[in-house]
Amino acid sequence: MEELQSSEVLDREILEDARKKADRVLRAADQAAAAAAAAWKAKGDADIAALGKSYAARSASFRSETMARVPLDVRRERSARSERLLTERMSSWLSSLPRRKLLSLLERKLVLAAGILANEALAEGAVVSFSGMDEGEARALLDRFLPDADLRLADAADSSGPAFGRFDAFPALRIQSADVVIRASVADIAEEALSEQRAELAAALLGQEVVDD
Repeated sequence: MEELQSSEVLDREILEDARKKADRVLRAADQAAAAAAAAWKAKGDADIAALGKSYAARSASFRSETMARVPLDVRRERSARSERLLTERMSSWLSSLPRRKLLSLLERKLVLAAGILANEALAEGAVVSFSGMDEGEARALLDRFLPDADLRLADAADSSGPAFGRFDAFPALRIQSADVVIRASVADIAEEALSEQRAELAAALLGQEVVDD
């Protein structure tokens, strides 16, 4: 009877030892599988990133080669078309602004242009010409900007107002005396924006697909 019990105990010990060994083997296998999966994922991510860079480089090279083969006159026409569209969209956007907003833009430009000047510098014989606005708007703007200066508005019949190129339909002022000339216009603001942020404005006003065309 004792021998039978000893045999059962031995069998249980052998089974327990086998179970522990099997657990260790399974844990090691799980860890190895997890490590292999992580390695494959890292390799896959690296391969995808490398493919993306390679594609971007080939795309840029193809675009550069394609543009190099495009005749110069075609590229000039494409550039002129984009510029024309950009001007039209900028004009449309300016036209959509409330009148008060346009005049406030002009006023801020005027303040910046003449911020370092004292009213006395304009007191003697200064003449104001204007365009894109009526006489009442011009006088109201000057009263806020230079309330103490002795300024004379040019007669509409004597002056066509300052010219500011492609955006000269919008409000503009020029104050001129013997020593000082101050000019401010919504056109200046538009041109500065186009010069400094052309790519962003082109994408916003025309759409990225037109910019990339």
